[in-house]
Amino acid sequence: DVYVCRAGWYKDPGKRSNRLYLNQQDGTFKEVAEAWGVADTTRSTQGIFFDRDKDGDLDLFVINTPLQSGSKLFNDDIARLIQQRRSPSDRLYRNDGDRFTDITAQSGLWNMGYGLGVCVSDLDGNGIEDIYVANDYMERDFMYMGQPDGSYTEEVRQRTGHITNNGMGCDIADYNNDGLPDIVVLDMVSEDHVRSKMNMGAMSTEEFWRSVQFGYHFQYMFNTLQLNNGNGTFSEVGQLAGISKTDWSWAPLLADLDNDGWKDLLVTNGFKRDTRDNDYTIAAEKIAQERQKVSYLDMLSLIPSTRIRNYLFRNNGDLTFSDVSEEWGFTTAVNSNGAAYADLDGDGDLDLVINHMEATSLVYENRSERSGNHWLRVRPEGAGGPLAMGCKVRLNTASGIQSQELQPCRGFQSSMEPVLHFGLGQESHVEQLVLTWPDGLESVLNDIAADQVLTVARSSARPAEQRTPVVPLLVEDRPSAPAFRHEENGWNDFAIQVLIPHKRSEDGPLLCVADVNSDGHDDMYVGGARRQSGALFLGSASGKFIAAASRPWSEHADREDMGSQFFDADDDGDLDLLVMSGSNETNQYEHQFQPRLYLNDGQGRFTYRSDAFPILMTSAMRCAVGDVDGDGDDDIFIGGRILPGQYPRSPRSYLLMNDGTGRFLDVTVERAPHLAETGMVTDALFMDHDADGDLDLVTLGEWMPIALHRNDGGTFSPWSGTTGLEGSEGWWERMVASDLDKDGDLDLICGNLGWNSKFHGTAEHPLHVYFNDFDENGRPDVVLAKAQGDVLYPVRGRECSSQQCPNILEKFPNYTSFAHASVEQIYSPEKIASSIHLKAHHMRSSVAWNNGDGTFTLNDLPNIVQTSPMKGIVVFDVNGDGNQDLICAGNHWGAEVETIRYDAGTGRVLLGDGKGGFTPMTIQESGFFVWSNVRDLALVRNGLGNMPRLLV
Repeated sequence: DVYVCRAGWYKDPGKRSNRLYLNQQDGTFKEVAEAWGVADTTRSTQGIFFDRDKDGDLDLFVINTPLQSGSKLFNDDIARLIQQRRSPSDRLYRNDGDRFTDITAQSGLWNMGYGLGVCVSDLDGNGIEDIYVANDYMERDFMYMGQPDGSYTEEVRQRTGHITNNGMGCDIADYNNDGLPDIVVLDMVSEDHVRSKMNMGAMSTEEFWRSVQFGYHFQYMFNTLQLNNGNGTFSEVGQLAGISKTDWSWAPLLADLDNDGWKDLLVTNGFKRDTRDNDYTIAAEKIAQERQKVSYLDMLSLIPSTRIRNYLFRNNGDLTFSDVSEEWGFTTAVNSNGAAYADLDGDGDLDLVINHMEATSLVYENRSERSGNHWLRVRPEGAGGPLAMGCKVRLNTASGIQSQELQPCRGFQSSMEPVLHFGLGQESHVEQLVLTWPDGLESVLNDIAADQVLTVARSSARPAEQRTPVVPLLVEDRPSAPAFRHEENGWNDFAIQVLIPHKRSEDGPLLCVADVNSDGHDDMYVGGARRQSGALFLGSASGKFIAAASRPWSEHADREDMGSQFFDADDDGDLDLLVMSGSNETNQYEHQFQPRLYLNDGQGRFTYRSDAFPILMTSAMRCAVGDVDGDGDDDIFIGGRILPGQYPRSPRSYLLMNDGTGRFLDVTVERAPHLAETGMVTDALFMDHDADGDLDLVTLGEWMPIALHRNDGGTFSPWSGTTGLEGSEGWWERMVASDLDKDGDLDLICGNLGWNSKFHGTAEHPLHVYFNDFDENGRPDVVLAKAQGDVLYPVRGRECSSQQCPNILEKFPNYTSFAHASVEQIYSPEKIASSIHLKAHHMRSSVAWNNGDGTFTLNDLPNIVQTSPMKGIVVFDVNGDGNQDLICAGNHWGAEVETIRYDAGTGRVLLGDGKGGFTPMTIQESGFFVWSNVRDLALVRNGLGNMPRLLV
């Protein structure tokens, strides 16, 4: 049967009422929408059928859009309209056999939004199908989770970190072959610099945060790819995957187009007119303000019209895609909307049908059968009908698993062939296929030959086998955690420097661990935010942490704690505490950045030593401690993190020598002059890299390389010769040294920004930052830049750039002229040449493998840990196989509002093989899930048997 959604600006509701055509099985159809109760007269976009109540017939969900414009709609009291059921809600209709009944309100689905895409899938694996609605304009997307009683709860804010701003079409499928459904939603952002700057919508900081506070969620103008974490939550990885920008897009379809066993991505895009063109918007507003009489056709002529090709992305099998549009035949610029796939010619691959605006719809024949890859097509008995719709198929081959759900409706206003198509690559048979029917029964088939259409009979269904649940290695023990909650004081870094990429006033809290009272149990210090004291917690035999009575640091609660370190500063046999102070807050007094030393009496009681350091006015983050001059006491390197309000200028770093009593002398100028302004240091450590008996220094930081500094009798100099770390400038966050490959030397695990961001600096195309007083107003400015082709363009657009340098508006009177201008044309070659200029070539978290000859080899860690900044790293043999494993975590929510916040990190355990390889554990296998704004990790041993515990 066929259900047709209709819309349009008709005053007569009957002209936009939906139609239901029942197939009469004689080549004709009968229209019965009114009689069957589904002649919806709202502006409907899409209907989707599924058996909501598992009663053997297909129910109907329809997404609708209001008649009002977006601006008018969201000035109304939406909550009141929804409560009074006066909004043009999406609708859920229950199939009663001979008609449908509207059960929207009682199902908890009454809403208001501009729905453009809808998909149905069991997102949390509880056997109940859920509904995802992609909404255009300001309204957030809806993720309706099905409940056992037949109702739904909207949980997109609880289950995702962020979503698209202007949701278009959507699709749900398992793109990374882990057996879990993932979600892709399209938006309208161009990858081309010129088009993006001409059509970029303004992202007001105030409006963004007001929307979040009103409950609209964190929404960004990018395509999103929500990776299923397996516990009902999703991590958005579209930028890592390489699919976040595809222009004004409509239909995303995840399907294996080359039969290699991985689902590829088709994206259709195009719009008749660039109605988001900023110059047109300004012209239209001027016409309205001046009340000019302009015809509708004349107004249309002001709007540019640009055709863009569609996109095809090949799945690389590592969470990423490659753009193969032209290679696979998508070379023509067209305006496309809907798309569908089916094996039209029966040759074992998926062909495409795409409709084009004001042009002929086209069929694209897939010729990938020439590759020789195998395939299997699964047709459940009654495919497309109520007994099969929603069934799940999971198949196992020697290459791994694949999974799909039978739901033809996906993409944008389109329905697929009701057959499940699997590419198998070089696998000539399937070891096992499990088909789960909508009622929970299973059909299991073994040893299936490839290259066939397999019909699975419903009669083969049996009760599902009980499967042994995975026992995780780690178990959360919240009751034993220290009773401490970090309370950030809140500071708007962007009010001081408009164009910095992220906040640097929220880098805490950081941890340090040691046994300070010699009772055999690890204790821990956690840093506080400004106006919040740090805290010391003592470990115990029970495994719980008890707040220490000694709290001298409470007198320094006006400081913002950063890194801290336990070490024996005064050589009395116990561990003292060094605490760094730092932040990007410009309203602090210089003395508030002074490092602090607290001396231990041996029993875990501390006193502040005011004369431990000379005046050191630097906003620091971490330090390195070690005996660098061989006199038997520990010395300190303090890495300057930031000059408040002057990002990215290098702050002051210090080399401090211990006089043997716990007093430290600044010897930077005499013994390490090159370290004084070495950059924005985020971490440092001492290690004897050249095996000459003294401790060398390793540093890294933001816009810095991983750098070695040679120690020669307590005097440091830049490492001479090749180290293998040249060109490693990145946005590094953390560093830990360990012998991972058991060859007797220390390797370096280095946490970086990751690859799930718009800042993809590489060796060939580095990310640039310039710092200078470009508009000569006495305040230095920041300019981020990235090359497209051979031209270096600013990352930010005309509107936000002019907030920093107002003269840009005079120099570039419209968005078009700014969009075509290079960095030098905007800011002048002279100013660019005289700027502080830094580059970032390497953004991925990596391991620097020590080759034992003074050099390193830098290798990236698996992509699953490139989804977010790596801020915490612990090295530990988690599974007891004798090889060191990595536990890592991190996020950073303090991005500026045009940059997607870094919230995809959930923490990850990487099992090492002792030879340089790492295998990521799933969240279910490891039990490690920390979906929060993680800053640090630490391993402690306390409780019965001093069991290892992980602090987050």
